Amino acid sequence: MTSHAIGGRKLSRKQGPRLALYKNLIVSVLRYERIQTTEAKAKEIRPQVEQIITLAKKGGLSARRAVIAALPEAASPRLAFARVTRRRLCSLN
Repeated sequence: MTSHAIGGRKLSRKQGPRLALYKNLIVSVLRYERIQTTEAKAKEIRPQVEQIITLAKKGGLSARRAVIAALPEAASPRLAFARVTRRRLCSLN
């Protein structure tokens, strides 16, 4: 049988280090809003970062809990929500 709908890049890493790399890159994007990495890594984390930003825009309790669950550090959810509110305030002015 063929494996359909199995997506994602391996990036020459096993699953544990690869997932840790993704989470660290996501935190870096939220913290610095810009990172320098390879195109393959950037393409791989882009949907995850967009999903976290979308959840932060919703701002509800369940969205906040989903962001906390998705990110490894305690300060990271604050980064996501602060970034979204900062962008919204700038766009309103």
